[in-house]
Amino acid sequence: MPRPLYFHIKSILFIALANLATNATLAQTEKIYWDEARTLQWEDYKGQPEALEHESALTTCNIEVGYKAKLENEKLVITPKVKAFFNPQRSWVNETHKNEQTLRHERVYFTITELFARKIRQAFAETNFDTETYKTEIKKITKENLDAMWEYRDKYGIETFFGSKKVEQAQWEKNIQLEMMELGEYTGN
Repeated sequence: MPRPLYFHIKSILFIALANLATNATLAQTEKIYWDEARTLQWEDYKGQPEALEHESALTTCNIEVGYKAKLENEKLVITPKVKAFFNPQRSWVNETHKNEQTLRHERVYFTITELFARKIRQAFAETNFDTETYKTEIKKITKENLDAMWEYRDKYGIETFFGSKKVEQAQWEKNIQLEMMELGEYTGN
């Protein structure tokens, strides 16, 4: 017999990184959670560079999504926990490309991750979850936003030519900051 809904607590850790073997591996690694007051520094990049000479750096970040579900006055209440994080052990910099311009470009990947964490929080806030289908709805919201995040990140890298196009880099930073401000009410939880 299933547990009553108000006892049901389910956490989901969505990891879209294909090279992570298990959630247990991720749980053992250090994470830096998004904090507007803290910017990434090269010292945060603790991974070993891949053997690709043309690669400058890799910023590995993602979003954890968890929630609690309970009934209050016969209405389903979902309390989400959505956190953008940076993984230092899987992030690296090629020493020959270690400069401010590259760091500036790499920081934006983490900002994009927080942007999509806010979009997930917004979708949770705007959705009237059904007691029968809420798990499916949560998975759908999360998957759609994670897929959109990866596309957005790829587009950012391509259009800025990985930070080397300074005008495009500045425009992307400006646009992302505007989007972050528009979603300001969905900051952290």
